[in-house]
Amino acid sequence: MAPSVLKLPVGFAETRADSLHLEGILPKEKFLERLRLEKRRVNRSKGPLSMALLELREDLVQDTRKQRELLVYLKSKTRETDIKGWVNRRILGLLLLDTDGPGARCCVKLLENGRPGSISEIYSGTYPDQLFQEILDQTGTKLQIVSLDIQEQVIPRGLQAILKRLRDNVGRWRD
Repeated sequence: MAPSVLKLPVGFAETRADSLHLEGILPKEKFLERLRLEKRRVNRSKGPLSMALLELREDLVQDTRKQRELLVYLKSKTRETDIKGWVNRRILGLLLLDTDGPGARCCVKLLENGRPGSISEIYSGTYPDQLFQEILDQTGTKLQIVSLDIQEQVIPRGLQAILKRLRDNVGRWRD
């Protein structure tokens, strides 16, 4: 069982200015949305999904130049398809798509060895590790499932019929 990692102080307020933004590093809201979507994808596909959380040292949080250097390093040492983003002002998240536990440990080791002193702690887990839900719970976001069933949507009846016919025809074309 992984230790709790997101001990945010009571009243911890974050703004866009709390964390440095660099192309390829998602802001908190977008990163958490991708986390929710990837969890749903993995639930359907049963493929592996791992995550690493990099807790930055306090001096690095205060120094935007060093922070930028770490972000550039992180981008250079991870795959283009890995999703990088902020969880809060001190924690960077890394979603390792199609990566199992041993692959995640390899990535963590690479990051630990490459920038000693920048990162206070690295936590990692492979879905369905509790770490995934813990992040969504402690950051105040919950998984939101949107139904794609035409009958459940508030759509005028005529449009429902057209969409149903279109869906039926697309199914025939694919066969």
